[in-house]
Amino acid sequence: PTAAAMEEKLQQMPDTIEWYKVGLELFCAEGPKCLEPLQKRGKKIFLDKTPRYYFIIPELKKVFPQAKFIILLRNPMAVLSSILKTWFHNDPESLKASPNYKDVMQGPQYLIEGIRFLKEDAIVVRYEELVEDTEMTIKAICHRLGIAFQHEMLAYGGRPKPKGRFGDVIGIVKHDNAVPYYIDKWITNLKSAELYEFSLNYIKA
Repeated sequence: PTAAAMEEKLQQMPDTIEWYKVGLELFCAEGPKCLEPLQKRGKKIFLDKTPRYYFIIPELKKVFPQAKFIILLRNPMAVLSSILKTWFHNDPESLKASPNYKDVMQGPQYLIEGIRFLKEDAIVVRYEELVEDTEMTIKAICHRLGIAFQHEMLAYGGRPKPKGRFGDVIGIVKHDNAVPYYIDKWITNLKSAELYEFSLNYIKA
């Protein structure tokens, strides 16, 4: 609704693109100030995880030039299977009718372009390596970020589930730490004739 409202408002304005550019420039100049309250409390690192940031990686880099970007890559078949099963009850048509379809169709290309754009500021992490050798992967991330590794980073269990309806609605309540059980789960989930054909067409696309 917010995006639709913004688009509608922009369409009513003359020279929409120019106004948008001006607004973006102003945000880029003022954006880092949003971190000042955290800095006053002695906080040095701000972390945000929003999957659809892949749409605006260059803009984010302009607003936060010192930022590092941790980009998590996973087998696209596993991603497709997970989204289908978790959010759409394995119904391909429901997925195709949702905004998530753009994620699976366009997301991989945006991520590759983002990695190329960010160069050394892109910390590329592979899901399969993260869950199979969590400690070494997290240590490598910490090294790239210039922060100290702590063993508490490996176990997210024992903490209250984050509020809200987004995020992992399955694994976070089943496990206390990263597990490799789901690497090849897509093979079983996509074996029906309908999902098999759908996934093949997806890979071709």
